[in-house]
Amino acid sequence: MPELLSGADEETPAVARPAAGVSSRSPGAGFAAVGRWARSHALALTGTPLAAIVLFTLYLHQARTAPLNGDGAGNALQAWDMLHGNLLLSHWSVSDVSFYFTELPEYMLVEAVHGLNGDVVHIAAALTYTLAVLLACWLARGRARGAEAAVRVLIVLVVMLAAPARGTGVVIELDSPDHFGTAVPLLVFFLALERLPRRRFTPVLLFLLLVWAGSSDTTAIFLGGGALAVICATRLWQGKGRRRYEASLLAVAVLAAGVAIEVPRVIARLGGFTMHRPDMAFNAAADMPNAVWQSVSAFLELFGANFFGLSVAGPSSGGAGVPGETVFALLHLFGAGLVVAALIKTVRRLRDGGREDAGGDGTGGVGSGGDEGGGTGRDRIAELLTVGILLNLAALVFSTQYRGWAREIAAVLPLAAVVAARVLAGRMTHRKHVALLGAFATVFAAVLAYHATGPSQPPYAHRVEAWLKQHGYTSGIGGYWTSHSITVGSGGAIQVSPVNTGPAGIQAYDWESKSTWYDPRQRSANFLVVDLANPSALQYARPQQAIKQFGPPARVVPIGGWEVMIWDKNLLADLPGSN
Repeated sequence: MPELLSGADEETPAVARPAAGVSSRSPGAGFAAVGRWARSHALALTGTPLAAIVLFTLYLHQARTAPLNGDGAGNALQAWDMLHGNLLLSHWSVSDVSFYFTELPEYMLVEAVHGLNGDVVHIAAALTYTLAVLLACWLARGRARGAEAAVRVLIVLVVMLAAPARGTGVVIELDSPDHFGTAVPLLVFFLALERLPRRRFTPVLLFLLLVWAGSSDTTAIFLGGGALAVICATRLWQGKGRRRYEASLLAVAVLAAGVAIEVPRVIARLGGFTMHRPDMAFNAAADMPNAVWQSVSAFLELFGANFFGLSVAGPSSGGAGVPGETVFALLHLFGAGLVVAALIKTVRRLRDGGREDAGGDGTGGVGSGGDEGGGTGRDRIAELLTVGILLNLAALVFSTQYRGWAREIAAVLPLAAVVAARVLAGRMTHRKHVALLGAFATVFAAVLAYHATGPSQPPYAHRVEAWLKQHGYTSGIGGYWTSHSITVGSGGAIQVSPVNTGPAGIQAYDWESKSTWYDPRQRSANFLVVDLANPSALQYARPQQAIKQFGPPARVVPIGGWEVMIWDKNLLADLPGSN
């Protein structure tokens, strides 16, 4: 972080070439040069890791304020299976997003060190958010130096530092893999796009980075490949830039999108996991007003600024929120406002087609490794990010697949912070602006520390897990949100496989599950966990339905809002196959 603030060069200064007839410098001289560089960057070399450790610790404590749920637990089980040799996830049926090359390897690393337990999801989420903050600061800084570099980093911190609001914000940005983690490979992609020189290998590397992100989460195709295709196609149409290189980047975007979509199918043909196809359609015209307002709410939620339904002077809207959280949300409107202003300004620059703007950034040419836009006020990286963000927001508004859920645009947060920093910082280097940004960053650091002190929540259905462990029950079935949470929370000592209601009754659920779990020749299950406290959870299994299908249970044990139904037989023998 100090290096990012100072604007120091990232690379070791090159050693001067010896004059003709003079012998090469000794190895000792080279070591001396490295030593001088290390001493000059001592603050950065020590401060950045220290900042990362502090941020990770705070985000970890905040992540623990949300209980482990079925989604994250299912991903933890997939990573655990991969760690134990099932690298292709054979026999697995995942959701409509695999996270196979992105967050699942991260989960594997966490589990290799920490084992399988309810904290895996929290640790990985804290790591992901910390990485996103640091990478966003790096990309935002670009080639700026001095005061502008510091202002850019401050803007990123104002937007991101305490963005995960208590409750929903934590679930969106500090919980299960759910699109936010896709921001990390996207930030790496845009860093490579800006930093790499124009060489033959550059399009190949960019292609691989896009496939890496897009094959794990198709959101990356909007935010990365889609943006690159639109910008490059526009520049080719306008006759700008180096046509061959722009055409190669356009080809990278198109080919990477096609390959990314095909990769999961290839894995399935090789005997690996199968993935559900997303059920997408346009919203009906009558639903658009509601979709627009849901999207506004979701956009504000990303920045911790969603004040809708929060209390003002007392409980309101069913008691949602407390006055303190309302104040925090209103403060975060400042960061959201910076982002909106930057997006509008960038769209105007795109509309004007490169008209000179002395107040612009002028850095970050597309894959140029240099200042392609110097003197024009154009920041190609900011333009790419803006187009990607707008594509993702358009999908949120118009698609039934997104349904206005903030998690579907979670990767927008760090990318939007970068846009705000790169576009606005040049006009905010005055002392009063720096003081204002510093004050907001300080306040949000305090908000983050406050949120990190919240009480940790145990895994969902932890009381059921404790009872099962105490009474020696180790294998059963249950609803989706209950089953994986018990399995991971117990460290795999108790295996509860998810079921769902279908035409044939209670049956195997082929969503984030493994088909071998339901084979009565390989496993026995003698209890069913039913969540009675959550009406929507009854879609997975109802007590009356279970009695009709499996017969009267030998024992029924109520545990809080759950009910454990126990039989003296293997329920898998009477369980139809997955739907």
